[in-house]
Amino acid sequence: MAGVRREDRLKIANHALLAEQLDYLLEEYGPTQTELETTTGFQQEHFSKLRNEKTKSVTPSTYNTLLRLLPAHRRKRLVMAFELGTRATHDRYRLWLARSLHRIRKGTGRRWERNAETLQSRIEKGWRGRAGGREGELRTAIETLDKQLGGQIRQFRREHLKRGHSEARVTLAIYRTIGPLIETSDAAFVERHLYEMSKSEVAMFIKSGLRREELLLKRTPDIIRIQEVARLERNGFTKAFGLENMRWPQPRLSQLIAHRN
Repeated sequence: MAGVRREDRLKIANHALLAEQLDYLLEEYGPTQTELETTTGFQQEHFSKLRNEKTKSVTPSTYNTLLRLLPAHRRKRLVMAFELGTRATHDRYRLWLARSLHRIRKGTGRRWERNAETLQSRIEKGWRGRAGGREGELRTAIETLDKQLGGQIRQFRREHLKRGHSEARVTLAIYRTIGPLIETSDAAFVERHLYEMSKSEVAMFIKSGLRREELLLKRTPDIIRIQEVARLERNGFTKAFGLENMRWPQPRLSQLIAHRN
């Protein structure tokens, strides 16, 4: 991704582990790099540099592409190939993301609560496959509203994917914006439905929702942010933000960020 700052790139910690995952992709989508590029869009030159250890870091966009192409049982190995900060931070974030998406799409059942890998896999299959029930209604609403608003939702998706945010996180932002408009049946039809609103009301609702999500995504991409949070945890929040003299108890990360800005 052009224009990504050096400090916003992911450092490769274990080239051997990365090569292992790249060899799997070549076997799965190849057997030649040309076929791999045709099937996945992964450029030959870039793939070759990664495979032959000619680059020390990757962009968030490249990492997200690798994560998307690999099956669930190989993603943990990919994570281990990069300096992603503490594994606990990474796993907690992925579990929150998976639960949030699943809750909006279908409602969270207890048996899904503990396994981020299973949730992520199920959700991603849902994105690529057929959708029914609430998921289908949500997709239909997004498509209809996007046309009504002149492609603003698609533009939001493109812009934030280009900035390096994961597909899962951008999808969550859009789902959270549109979701309340189709919850009327869950609320016993007391809450207003999308089709009860005027076009101007709907436009105001969607624009405000996307703006809210844009403010939340006004940060580095997920995986870079995980590194930053892990670094802050190691150094101590107050020291990292130059707030050694601030009174205790130690403030939360959000308060520190607000203070810094």
